[in-house]
Amino acid sequence: MKTYLKTTETGATDDYPYGRLKCRATFKVEFNPKRGFRSVFQTINPKTQRQNAPKKGTYSPIMVVLKNDDGQFKFLTKLFHGFQSINVHSAWMATNFYLFTPEEIEYIYFHMVCVIRAEAKGMCDYCGANADGVIDVVGATVKILVNAIKSGKNVFDQIKIDIEALEALKVPDFNPFTITEYKMIGAS
Repeated sequence: MKTYLKTTETGATDDYPYGRLKCRATFKVEFNPKRGFRSVFQTINPKTQRQNAPKKGTYSPIMVVLKNDDGQFKFLTKLFHGFQSINVHSAWMATNFYLFTPEEIEYIYFHMVCVIRAEAKGMCDYCGANADGVIDVVGATVKILVNAIKSGKNVFDQIKIDIEALEALKVPDFNPFTITEYKMIGAS
């Protein structure tokens, strides 16, 4: 059975390959309130018993350590790319809320608000959607998230963006990159 470690826990194995030898390896998640989560992997040299320099990964909005059935550890990353991923990752967060500290939950809520705002602007700029219509669809979700930032409660099960309603707001054959009027500088 796969299990997730809390972000404050470190996974360790004494059976990690180190050339032809085996060594101790640790897997943990580091959190920065301005950047998010990143992986930290570190081994111990089996010949000298000294710790090697930690290898740190790229920052991500959500990350946890996953322990597989066979005892191996991996890093599980969740990225927000669009409204659909917000719906999917909110469902995951609702059941795994306990893995994160209050500060990390606040960061995730805030990050989700930023992603929704950017996606809503993109719907208007690149799909021709009416701004008021987009706000009507995503506004309630943003209010839930803003209140959750203040309270710290688990409201991920309430986060659901109506993708069909947003798709209906798109203008058919809208192309923001067409040039409607072209004038050369200095041409008469």
